[in-house]
Amino acid sequence: MEAREHRFMLSHILASPSPLSAGMNIANDPLAEKIDVSNTDLLSSTATESDHTISDRERSPTPPPNPPSVPAGRALDGELEDWKALPPLPSEGKTRVRLNEDEKTLLIRTCYEYGDHYVGGNKDQFWVGIQRLMSKKLGCRIGNPRQTVQRMLREFEATIAIEKTASGKPLLDTDLKQALWLWKTDWDALEKNLSKEAKDAKQKDKELAVAQREAMLHTLAEKPNFQAAKAAVTIRERPGKRDGTDNPTKKEKVEDLKAKRRRIREREDFLEERFEEESALMSETLSAINSLANTLAGSTSNVEIATNVKVERMYEEIAQLKQELERQRTMAAQQTSEMLAMLSEIRASMQSNNQMPFPYL
Repeated sequence: MEAREHRFMLSHILASPSPLSAGMNIANDPLAEKIDVSNTDLLSSTATESDHTISDRERSPTPPPNPPSVPAGRALDGELEDWKALPPLPSEGKTRVRLNEDEKTLLIRTCYEYGDHYVGGNKDQFWVGIQRLMSKKLGCRIGNPRQTVQRMLREFEATIAIEKTASGKPLLDTDLKQALWLWKTDWDALEKNLSKEAKDAKQKDKELAVAQREAMLHTLAEKPNFQAAKAAVTIRERPGKRDGTDNPTKKEKVEDLKAKRRRIREREDFLEERFEEESALMSETLSAINSLANTLAGSTSNVEIATNVKVERMYEEIAQLKQELERQRTMAAQQTSEMLAMLSEIRASMQSNNQMPFPYL
């Protein structure tokens, strides 16, 4: 009994699909004859096992050591294709223009996945690439995706404006609305900001180019000459001349000098007349005093005694008048010397400036 059980187990082991059993002869065992095992079955079993192993390896390939880098902001929701490697769209055939909601959602998500090509890139190439990708995904040629996306954005903005007015916030209750919201807030907003900056820079460059062209078109006659520019600089540097409205000319300088000399002459004439008047008054006073003294000297002794006090007072007044006369003479002489010194300085300055001196009148 034990020998039969042993032979049964051995027959099952030999009948198992193993590559080692391909070259073994099991026909001599009477129990093994009941199991239909042949070399062909063993080889097919081995080949099937190898096919399963290869297919498993193909389904789980080993990732490369250095995966390619993807631009920032791109959504990796599947295998991304390079639209440059796709064949161009056929020129003939029916073009599909209308898309259902699922296809619109797929279109917006495709645009979002390749949004880094949209920002700062060639817009025509971007929309042509999106058209190729969507035509391949849908299996038919589609219309211009730029117009479709722009129309969807306008409708979406109008919808969220109404929703904000009604409930205070947009209702992103569908996949299409969520995809449009992501596209609008991420890529489209960034592109508008970059476009505004580029537009401002372009306008500034244009204005600068226009200003440079106008400056080059000015002729030499229209530009200020060297003398006018030098005079303007001299006016700004002069103290007390902050604006160029009171710039004196040579003729005005001569007129100012004449007026100064005229005032000096008038001052001298006034002082001389004053000195002559005071001198005449002093002479008359002295003559009156002398005549009074002579009259008193020829009078009687009584009269002399009576008038001694008056005479003394008169002599005192005469002495005071003499002192005042000397003071007036000294003052007049000092003023005259000052005026002569001023005239000498004016004549010296005129000679240094190579101007014709005016005669002293």
